[in-house]
Amino acid sequence: MGSRQSNTSWCWSPRVRCPEHTAPQYRKSYEAILQEKYERKLEEESMKEYIRINVEGKSYDHTDNDWSS
Repeated sequence: MGSRQSNTSWCWSPRVRCPEHTAPQYRKSYEAILQEKYERKLEEESMKEYIRINVEGKSYDHTDNDWSS
């Protein structure tokens, strides 16, 4: 038994639980890797197209201030 000064000997401490187990890593098939590359490429191309249309396409000519016509 421990002394009354240190309450460590009689104090109940919960057992440390094991960490969450992750599923084992499986190797991807060649088709899965190609599919991911294709999807990533499509996403990048669509983002470039979005930027080209919505950002670069909105260059306004601010020198033409003729409101009369």
